[in-house]
Amino acid sequence: MTIAGSDPSGGAGIVADLNTFHRLGCYGQAVITSITIQNSLGVADNHPLPPEQVEAQINVVMEDLMPAAVKIGMVSSAPIVEAICRSLDAHAPRFVVADPVMISSSGFPLTNLEAMKTVMPSLIRRIRLLTPNIPEAQFLTGSDTTDASKLVHLMSERHPETSILVKGGHSPEGVTDWLYDAKEKNFASFHGNRVETRNNHGTGCVLSSAIAAYTAKGLSLTEAVGKAKTFLQQALEKGADYDAGKGHGGSFLL
Repeated sequence: MTIAGSDPSGGAGIVADLNTFHRLGCYGQAVITSITIQNSLGVADNHPLPPEQVEAQINVVMEDLMPAAVKIGMVSSAPIVEAICRSLDAHAPRFVVADPVMISSSGFPLTNLEAMKTVMPSLIRRIRLLTPNIPEAQFLTGSDTTDASKLVHLMSERHPETSILVKGGHSPEGVTDWLYDAKEKNFASFHGNRVETRNNHGTGCVLSSAIAAYTAKGLSLTEAVGKAKTFLQQALEKGADYDAGKGHGGSFLL
């Protein structure tokens, strides 16, 4: 199941998540949290759904066909986070990964940041894995370091019972992601090669969805993260020359 916002241009959000699930051989379920108005050039507007509608979508699906894994993407308001938490408590899915999408790649704020800082700890306590990029990890920790390994240690100290994957794509040093596995109480790094492409929209959506898909198929967390990292790398490489709009196109395998 993906719980996220819609992207009518297909580069990110629900569409990217479902495309990733399908590509990796999983049946996808979709709960929409928000309607965005965007294309490859950027986000023009964002319209969150009422929290009770988000909660009802989750509950009605989970009561019928329980997902093997859940991915949470863009959540535009604190009340929606609270609604998701109630559903997670009611149904207790086996694996939940959350990608804390707060600002679009074009710089458009997708949520009330201060309100989100207040409710994020409640969500983090209920999930197996959080996948912030460096700016998101900086926001959540209050640190200004761009070192992904330092950020993952800071986050693991604050949330020792939740696994953390800090994505290193924003680092000037390279593209190394750092994982803290809360169950194993260890750290691991995953190195990738930077791909020169403008089709890099929705990379976080693809990565977290791929992790959910691989976990649903029975892989351990470390194995799922490693294979998801490889999947995203291949998607960026294969789609580098694809003409997907006038701006930043989607980053998944065609």
